[in-house]
Amino acid sequence: MSYKEIILKILEEYGDWIPFWHFINRKTDYGWLGQSAGRRLRELAEAGKIERRINGKYVEYRAKPENNLPSPFKEKPQPIDIKQPSFL
Repeated sequence: MSYKEIILKILEEYGDWIPFWHFINRKTDYGWLGQSAGRRLRELAEAGKIERRINGKYVEYRAKPENNLPSPFKEKPQPIDIKQPSFL
Protein backbone atom coordinates (compact mmCIF):
# COMPACT_ATOMS: atom_id res chain seq x y z
CA MET A 1 0.00 0.00 0.00
CA SER A 2 1.15 3.54 -0.65
CA TYR A 3 1.48 6.14 2.10
CA LYS A 4 -1.69 7.84 0.89
CA GLU A 5 -3.67 4.60 0.95
CA ILE A 6 -2.45 3.79 4.45
CA ILE A 7 -3.29 7.29 5.70
CA LEU A 8 -6.80 7.20 4.18
CA LYS A 9 -7.44 3.76 5.68
CA ILE A 10 -6.39 4.90 9.17
CA LEU A 11 -8.43 8.11 8.99
CA GLU A 12 -11.53 6.30 7.74
CA GLU A 13 -11.31 3.69 10.49
CA TYR A 14 -10.70 6.19 13.29
CA GLY A 15 -13.27 8.73 12.07
CA ASP A 16 -12.14 11.60 14.33
CA TRP A 17 -9.40 14.25 14.27
CA ILE A 18 -5.86 12.85 14.54
CA PRO A 19 -2.76 15.03 15.16
CA PHE A 20 -0.22 14.88 12.33
CA TRP A 21 2.56 13.49 14.53
CA HIS A 22 0.64 10.23 14.93
CA PHE A 23 1.51 9.48 11.30
CA ILE A 24 5.24 10.26 11.32
CA ASN A 25 7.65 7.30 11.67
CA ARG A 26 4.92 4.84 12.70
CA LYS A 27 4.41 1.17 12.08
CA THR A 28 0.74 0.50 11.31
CA ASP A 29 -1.30 -2.62 10.60
CA TYR A 30 -1.09 -1.64 6.91
CA GLY A 31 2.61 -0.79 6.66
CA TRP A 32 5.25 1.71 7.69
CA LEU A 33 4.73 5.49 7.58
CA GLY A 34 8.01 7.38 7.53
CA GLN A 35 9.11 11.02 7.50
CA SER A 36 7.23 11.89 4.30
CA ALA A 37 3.84 10.95 5.78
CA GLY A 38 3.39 14.59 6.83
CA ARG A 39 3.79 15.71 3.23
CA ARG A 40 1.32 13.06 2.05
CA LEU A 41 -1.21 14.33 4.61
CA ARG A 42 -0.85 17.87 3.22
CA GLU A 43 -1.21 16.60 -0.34
CA LEU A 44 -4.40 14.70 0.52
CA ALA A 45 -5.84 17.79 2.24
CA GLU A 46 -4.93 20.03 -0.74
CA ALA A 47 -6.62 17.53 -3.08
CA GLY A 48 -9.77 17.71 -0.91
CA LYS A 49 -9.72 14.03 0.07
CA ILE A 50 -9.34 14.69 3.82
CA GLU A 51 -10.06 17.60 6.17
CA ARG A 52 -7.40 19.67 7.92
CA ARG A 53 -7.71 21.98 10.92
CA ILE A 54 -5.33 23.85 13.17
CA ASN A 55 -5.82 23.08 16.86
CA GLY A 56 -3.64 25.48 18.83
CA LYS A 57 -0.19 25.15 17.32
CA TYR A 58 -0.77 21.67 15.84
CA VAL A 59 -2.47 20.44 12.68
CA GLU A 60 -5.03 17.65 12.81
CA TYR A 61 -6.58 15.60 10.03
CA ARG A 62 -9.68 13.46 9.55
CA ALA A 63 -11.49 11.68 6.75
CA LYS A 64 -14.23 13.70 5.08
CA PRO A 65 -17.66 12.60 6.29
CA GLU A 66 -18.65 11.28 2.83
CA ASN A 67 -15.42 9.21 2.79
CA ASN A 68 -16.25 7.83 6.22
CA LEU A 69 -18.93 5.39 5.03
CA PRO A 70 -19.32 2.05 6.80
CA SER A 71 -17.22 -0.69 5.31
CA PRO A 72 -19.05 -3.84 4.18
CA PHE A 73 -16.58 -5.79 6.33
CA LYS A 74 -17.41 -3.89 9.51
CA GLU A 75 -20.36 -4.59 11.73
CA LYS A 76 -23.56 -3.13 10.31
CA PRO A 77 -25.29 -0.44 12.37
CA GLN A 78 -28.25 -1.66 14.39
CA PRO A 79 -31.62 0.00 13.77
CA ILE A 80 -32.77 2.38 16.48
CA ASP A 81 -35.90 1.28 18.31
CA ILE A 82 -37.99 4.43 18.65
CA LYS A 83 -40.95 3.98 20.94
CA GLN A 84 -43.71 6.45 21.55
CA PRO A 85 -43.48 8.14 24.96
CA SER A 86 -45.85 6.66 27.56
CA PHE A 87 -47.46 10.04 28.29
CA LEU A 88 -49.01 10.31 24.78
